[in-house]
Amino acid sequence: MEIETLIEDYNYQHTKPDLHKSRKEIELAKRDFRCAERDLRNGYPEWALVIAYHSMLHATRAVLSVGGFKGCAPYALKTAADFLKEMERQAERIRRARPGQ
Repeated sequence: MEIETLIEDYNYQHTKPDLHKSRKEIELAKRDFRCAERDLRNGYPEWALVIAYHSMLHATRAVLSVGGFKGCAPYALKTAADFLKEMERQAERIRRARPGQ
């Protein structure tokens, strides 16, 4: 799926790359991950799963934010993952087109 299609289908918006927002999302992802680990150790696997999902969502938002994109769709993690896969696919295509760089 092409990035343009993902932007249109999932209502992503081009924004200015935001390193500050990205760092904030990374901190939230780390916090949620630590909480998920704690809940898992304390015998609450269902809560750990919910919090781990939020950790992944924050990490994905961090990558999108630093790349200059903002997501606005439901099923945020799946659509963001699709978007990131397409970005990586296009980056790989560019890397193969420029050997030795």
